[in-house]
Amino acid sequence: MYCTDMVSDISLTTFQNLYRAEYGVELSPRELLESATSLVNLYRAVYVKDTRKISQNYETKLQPTQN
Repeated sequence: MYCTDMVSDISLTTFQNLYRAEYGVELSPRELLESATSLVNLYRAVYVKDTRKISQNYETKLQPTQN
């Protein structure tokens, strides 16, 4: 099941154009949505979680230590 509001129409069009330019393949609307959604999910799984951890570590280091 894919959430159609997860990726905007403009982003889908951009993704479709990039995919066509890179691989020479025209994706069907279903393939396009599946591929774009998979890419967004990968980004969220890899990048977003890491940035939260990095941000928390950075904020912890900024807190003054008590003596």
